[in-house]
Amino acid sequence: MRLVAVATLVAAFATPAVLAPTPASADLMQTCAPEIQAVCSDVREGRGRITSCLAANSDKASAACVAEVDAQLNKGIVRNRVPRGNTPLQGTSAGATLTAACGTEIASLCSGVTPEAEAMIACLYARSDRVSKTCEDTSNAVLKTLN
Repeated sequence: MRLVAVATLVAAFATPAVLAPTPASADLMQTCAPEIQAVCSDVREGRGRITSCLAANSDKASAACVAEVDAQLNKGIVRNRVPRGNTPLQGTSAGATLTAACGTEIASLCSGVTPEAEAMIACLYARSDRVSKTCEDTSNAVLKTLN
């Protein structure tokens, strides 16, 4: 009984701080609301996944949203998870490696994303709660070659 009371008390005080978006992420969520609804509605919030999804789909985003995503890409966890650039996937060893390990995930989760390695890695990270361990490990290895 006491454990339940302590857990409830901790949850009551911890939850607002954990769930409250930072001002920067609140700006992103507001500025990019139409894009999030259109291309990232299946992405779970947290750990920079929404920003990663928007980065992977920047060709479908408004200029204001792209600017907000770019600002977020220089901060926190996303800085190390989303590579910058437009490295083609097709015809490259990175592309072959990523496609071999993540072909199923790319087809089912990232089919509308442009075929650059950076966009694919951002898309896979955005949906990292649904990719295989092999795909995640390979995506991380390819990421290291792009950074």
